[in-house]
Amino acid sequence: MKKSKVIYTCFPGGRHKALTMSYDDGREEDRRLVDIMNKSGIRGTFNLNSGLPAGDGRIPLSEAASLYAGHEIACHTSLQFTAAGDRVYNPSACSVWLEVDGEKVQAVSGKLTEL
Repeated sequence: MKKSKVIYTCFPGGRHKALTMSYDDGREEDRRLVDIMNKSGIRGTFNLNSGLPAGDGRIPLSEAASLYAGHEIACHTSLQFTAAGDRVYNPSACSVWLEVDGEKVQAVSGKLTEL
């Protein structure tokens, strides 16, 4: 009986492990975090809510492309569900929020966001 060839899927450079960094909501603290990550050669994904206004500790979308340059910008629904329940989860609304957010994030980052 002939043995099957085993194929191992690896990350770039033949690595078998990867570190993933993912941060939500485009908060002001991201400025310091991005600086630390850039200096350390670490790349991450920053999930933005395009429907939430700048201010209140949020990064303006107009700054997203320059701040997150070299990192991935992803959609995180245009609005945010909260524990306070002021935006209640609704599957059809969530679908629309993701579509709208994906289009806005693509416009900001210049890259297609996969949904």
